[in-house]
Amino acid sequence: MACRWEEASNEWIDSLKFVEDTGYGRDRSGVWPTWTVRAERRRITDEKLQRIVRHVVPQVRDLPPCLVELNLANNDIRDAGVSQMCDALRHANVQLHILRLQRNRIQCQGAEALSRFVSRSRVPLEELHLSHNLISFTEALQLIRSACRREDYAMKRKPLWLRLERQQVRWTDFERSEELQMERVREIVTNMTDELLHNAPPDLEVNGPLLCLVRRTGRCSARYCEHQHKSGPFVHLPYLWQQGSRYISGPDVNTRPEDVPLPPALCVPVVAALRRPRPWQKSAPQVIFENEEMQVINKPPYWNCRWTRSVEDRKEDREWITHDRRSWEQIIGSNQPEYLDLYIARRFQDEMTLAWRDRPDDGAGFLHRLDCQTSGLMIRGKNPESFDALKKQFFMQKVKKGYLCLAHGQIESDGPFRIDAKLSYSRENEETTVVATGGEHAETFVMPLAHAYWGHQTYTFCAVRIVSGRTHQIRKHLEYLGHPLVADRKYNPLGARDKEWCPRLFLHAYEVWINELGTEHRFVAPLALDLRVALQKLQVAENLCEPGRLREVPTTGLIDQVLTDELMDLKSSTQTFDYF
Repeated sequence: MACRWEEASNEWIDSLKFVEDTGYGRDRSGVWPTWTVRAERRRITDEKLQRIVRHVVPQVRDLPPCLVELNLANNDIRDAGVSQMCDALRHANVQLHILRLQRNRIQCQGAEALSRFVSRSRVPLEELHLSHNLISFTEALQLIRSACRREDYAMKRKPLWLRLERQQVRWTDFERSEELQMERVREIVTNMTDELLHNAPPDLEVNGPLLCLVRRTGRCSARYCEHQHKSGPFVHLPYLWQQGSRYISGPDVNTRPEDVPLPPALCVPVVAALRRPRPWQKSAPQVIFENEEMQVINKPPYWNCRWTRSVEDRKEDREWITHDRRSWEQIIGSNQPEYLDLYIARRFQDEMTLAWRDRPDDGAGFLHRLDCQTSGLMIRGKNPESFDALKKQFFMQKVKKGYLCLAHGQIESDGPFRIDAKLSYSRENEETTVVATGGEHAETFVMPLAHAYWGHQTYTFCAVRIVSGRTHQIRKHLEYLGHPLVADRKYNPLGARDKEWCPRLFLHAYEVWINELGTEHRFVAPLALDLRVALQKLQVAENLCEPGRLREVPTTGLIDQVLTDELMDLKSSTQTFDYF
């Protein structure tokens, strides 16, 4: 049913006044009320807009301390009206906090006027809604830059909520799938962030993204931002990837910052991810060593090692598993990610697997975890005594773990270097951030082995050793240095493009040194076949090792033992190149 529009007569305009809104805007604590002028769906033209501004501006001076909102959505406002409105509001020193102009006819000149208003207004805008207009890609970027130049958004940590989605003009490179459009937006945001950092004042402490795409949940709460973006972000850009012909004259969207559906490839529930068929065939974990005390397993990719952190969700998982009567052969053949400890409990019979349901935190005896797409070595205790003894070694950081990975860009180093940056993991969005204060100690040694390229992209093949074992430690530490891992969809803006030649996250747990009842064990798992195939597609530009040290990698997945010996012998006191 079509909505009914009412004309904005002169009598109606003269009766306009600010009314107190019973609701509150985005992320507000409720201390200040919101006073709003509602003039949406009134066929307001540029001439009538001037009359409205002249009528409501004097009312602002008589308002108590509050948040002021001007709602002009769904009208016929064009560039001339927006320019005159911005000049009048700025010259009258109106303290405007929320401006809604979605679904009008604003083009380039109107966007330029709004850019000037955002950067020069008396108080910083908190929300600016411009979806469903005629703003070009270039003007949208200029509007974002104008907001970023304002120190209020960075220093006071009150970012601008800027809605620019679903413009009724075509943007270049946005006639793709939503997933690829999101990757395009991430690339744009990365380039703009580099530009902002280059022009930022030297005393600005940067720790987190400066532009937030609100990509994991439908909103970005104040708590989330204070946790994730220690120096910002300057601007929130929700749903910016929604551009192109599919959205021109498309269905209306609720332009308040409410939760709206994200592209399916970007926001998939955990259960759906586990049940969705995949075009790959999952292989069975391989036991490479076993005795009465412990078992060493070479984990293929697409096995989930991590249970939900909350106690309530863990109980639900266990209740669901209790009714899962599949055999271990059926679990392997499911062609979808499965829980590794479920497979182990079905496949092997020892004290830890028999007590698995009663000891959910022990994960069938596993002493550490790997990400779902990460392959490589994992160790589990077979009885409570060995499990506790081996777990103590992990806790005291006596276990040495080595990885192989492929990172974006050329990592320049004369030898191994150490990364010592604290990490904080958010259970809310399942992401890790580097923090200056608080957080957990995390130490990573990186040894660049070779530089390679594919097309115009350059990469560095690295051996990595972690002293501590934090969630996403290698992925976040290298991303923080500006060298995210290949095909890392969480921390790499170009992760989707890497899938053209690399099927998954390029990270492999290559080697583990552990002491078991006084016996020193050293286990090696060759680089997985799918990663070797991806590595063979690259052309080596520079070998950073002595000749012959990497000759076996393409065929057997093994690197020279001398390299791993050197990496494993490094200590915090060892003289290495400090990247910071």
